[in-house]
Amino acid sequence: MRAQEHLELLEREINECVAAIANENGHTISRHFDPDGSQEILTLQLIAPAPSLLRWSTMTGEIVSLYRSSLDNAIYALSVNANPAERHDRVAFPVFRHKHEFEARKKNGAMAVTSGDYKVRQIPDPAKAIVQRVQPFDRTDEAVRTHILWLLDQLWDIDKHRLPIVAALGANLISVGTTLADRTPFMWSASSRLDVVDGAEVGRIRFEPGTHPQVDVDFQATIEVVLRDPPGFEGPLMRNLIECAKFTYSLIRELSAHFV
Repeated sequence: MRAQEHLELLEREINECVAAIANENGHTISRHFDPDGSQEILTLQLIAPAPSLLRWSTMTGEIVSLYRSSLDNAIYALSVNANPAERHDRVAFPVFRHKHEFEARKKNGAMAVTSGDYKVRQIPDPAKAIVQRVQPFDRTDEAVRTHILWLLDQLWDIDKHRLPIVAALGANLISVGTTLADRTPFMWSASSRLDVVDGAEVGRIRFEPGTHPQVDVDFQATIEVVLRDPPGFEGPLMRNLIECAKFTYSLIRELSAHFV
């Protein structure tokens, strides 16, 4: 399946990039004083190639589109198989947050053409039950973010209009300290999460007025590539795409059992 090939390629590229940057030869820490000399600013300088975020966003959109479209294709194939002589307009895989919208009816009791029921009207009843079972019905805004079908559908919708936002974030593992001979006090502040881009600020060392102790810095970063879409959602990119893949394969396998 082409989606799986794309997914494996994306995972390979991300792993290779992250490993290269995290290696001690893949980055360095630049240190410079601010104009008034009261603090030293530490920034990340990349030696290894920077994360290919635009490419990875494009690949993410392609992968999501392939998986989500395959669900529509499954409903169409089931509709044609069960009702070959009928027209198959508006058949598709529905995704609804609210059950009353899925089951919406006109005033005369007929199915509303915007309803989920209408989109799956031609498939066998056991397959309809499967489609209903996997819906993210009536979940809170917080709970719906953990629903894999909702995430897949939202990413697919985003990809129709723009690229999904992918970011490479570093979680700092950094320690600072002076030599045993130098007990001059200082204050340290660090970015707990930073975008892994050349020149990103890692932290700041603030000194007492008139002092400049020699501060040793040991920096390591755990780098993770994450989704920043849908709005308000942030999660590991590969983990979520792999969950989308597992969900899609499992669902299509289950639906395929109902071909006549």
